[in-house]
Amino acid sequence: MQKDYAIKQSQTTSAQETSGACWHCIFDPTEGELQTLKDRYQLPDGYVEAALDDHEDARSEALSQGAEAPGFILVREPFAYEGDTGYRTYATMPLALILLEDELVTISRAKPRLMDDYLQALDQVESADSFALRIVDRVLDCFTKDIDDMADSTHAMEKQVKNSAKNTLIYEVMSLEKGLVYFNAALTRTQSLVADIRGSDCYFQAASDARVLFLLDVKVRQILTTVESTEEILDQYNSAISSVVGNNLNLIMKMLTSVSILLAIPPIVSGIFGQKTWIPWKDGPVVGFWLTLAIALGISAAVAWWLHCKDYF
Repeated sequence: MQKDYAIKQSQTTSAQETSGACWHCIFDPTEGELQTLKDRYQLPDGYVEAALDDHEDARSEALSQGAEAPGFILVREPFAYEGDTGYRTYATMPLALILLEDELVTISRAKPRLMDDYLQALDQVESADSFALRIVDRVLDCFTKDIDDMADSTHAMEKQVKNSAKNTLIYEVMSLEKGLVYFNAALTRTQSLVADIRGSDCYFQAASDARVLFLLDVKVRQILTTVESTEEILDQYNSAISSVVGNNLNLIMKMLTSVSILLAIPPIVSGIFGQKTWIPWKDGPVVGFWLTLAIALGISAAVAWWLHCKDYF
């Protein structure tokens, strides 16, 4: 699917009607659409295919003066989904930006998650390359938001750890750690990408771009630091949760063992006085019953007190 927007007007138009700078947003494309795109702009091999390859790293091409091919930027856009464990986890998908003379073409496997943010940015720029810079900036903001969501999930776990005796928290931590691995890999490559963008002498020369370029460098370093810190915290949580869950299970087993001991005493006492041998109180069965019950309860109470002193309750 392709949607076309006029930059500075943020309104839908068509590729034929657009005059001046414009943005062609292509997502979930068919083979025919991709071939038409390559033929129309004479794109080098790999530009279009990179946007659909999940193994592509963030990178750039042809951002310097004298390059024969159009400028190319590939970023990894984060997204959330439900993992195999049933908990929310995170991953990234490629988003390709192709810089033409006065046009920007973006290609992605699915509709951009930040579509509304991109449309808002259309009113803030004058050129296609400046708009591309804003897209990279919004993608970094998206990483920040997702990491904040991870932090909120981590704080919620703290309230559940104390009484947890199940593995659900471990599965949740595993899902978050999986997302952080993808984030760390994507952001590490994005840091190099930002350096390439800042070094471009062909694009991003507008006065307003200088501040954005500086903020991109600051943001990517801050987000990487946050990701690394969150990874360390989750590693500690993983160990702590495993220990707490194991300890809680031991406490449960200890309590059940104590209860089993107490419940076994009355049958033992009643069994002794129920043998077909001489027993006291044979002339008063009612009195014998109550005395037997009292003895059983007395022994149980004594054993319960002893177990309590040994911290079994």
